[in-house]
Amino acid sequence: MAEFETYFREVRSLLHGEPNEHNFKKLCKLLENALKDERERAVSELVPYAEGMMRLWPHRLRRMPPAWLNYIEKRAPLHVSALQPLMRTILISNRAISARELSALLDSEFFKPIMRLELQGLHQEWYSWTRSETEAKLGAILDNANFSNLEELDFTRFINSAGCYKILAESDKMSGVRVLSLRRSFRYGLKQLASSEHLANIQELDLSYIPCGSATDSDALRSYIFEQTSKMVSIERLYLRDSNVNNDDLEALARSPFVKKLTHIDLRDNKHITTKGLRALLRACGPQQLRSLELSNTRIGGGGLKLLATSHALTDLKLLRIYNVGETEAGVRAMANSETLPREFTEPFRAEGDEEEGDDDDT
Repeated sequence: MAEFETYFREVRSLLHGEPNEHNFKKLCKLLENALKDERERAVSELVPYAEGMMRLWPHRLRRMPPAWLNYIEKRAPLHVSALQPLMRTILISNRAISARELSALLDSEFFKPIMRLELQGLHQEWYSWTRSETEAKLGAILDNANFSNLEELDFTRFINSAGCYKILAESDKMSGVRVLSLRRSFRYGLKQLASSEHLANIQELDLSYIPCGSATDSDALRSYIFEQTSKMVSIERLYLRDSNVNNDDLEALARSPFVKKLTHIDLRDNKHITTKGLRALLRACGPQQLRSLELSNTRIGGGGLKLLATSHALTDLKLLRIYNVGETEAGVRAMANSETLPREFTEPFRAEGDEEEGDDDDT
């Protein structure tokens, strides 16, 4: 009895702590030990308690241990089968699984609680995949009946052909997906997503590290995904880190069908963004709209800092990253004296805020 109460206290302490992968791993280890020492009470009391408390944890933090994949089509140990309801994410290496094995996984009991699928590859594997192999794996996912449970898909360094985008765009199974990450994927064919009614419910789109912006003569963003005719109308969180985005893209984003819904925007490492593009974006956003804005390693300069300091779209901001943006004394002063930004974002500038005003480049 005393031992079980100790397990309960430790589990409760973790569940009331910060949701992160480290705490999730510790929690699973505690529950595994409890299942070995106090099997019946752990199954009937402790695991259901943990499952209920974790419902608000992000799916991506609740990752199934890779070793558990070995139990597919086999009899799983007690701790695996009992803890399975806690798992919401599964990470699979593209090289480690064939289309047939992927189908077996999706058909298995292990897949039923999964709501986030991460199918990724290492950089050195990129050129070793054939397009047909990747398209077969993508088809195995989208053709499976269990796919309807999925809400989040992470295809980092996986999509390697225009054919893959065509498969995504034409699948009605994508209608249930809310989060889609395509980081470091193939550039050509991306525009096919904009015409798909099946992607109208996407709330988070990550196109980071795909050279899809106008700075590389690509029109995937400006002429398709951000166009008024785009079917992607529900995006709230948009990630475009190092995607060769420029001012033309931001002006198109400011006219997009979803700009009023945006709460999180990541534009880091796009060195063609200046004050002009930032001005268009902020003017298109409503008061208190943005929660997160990342602009590090852009060229917004002092003029951009002035815009940030006076924008009513940022009054409820929770995250602001503006490292290495070409700040000027006038921009620093504006940030230090801002009456609209939350105080935690203006404090670092106050030590410099009394310096003489410098010239700004508003181009």
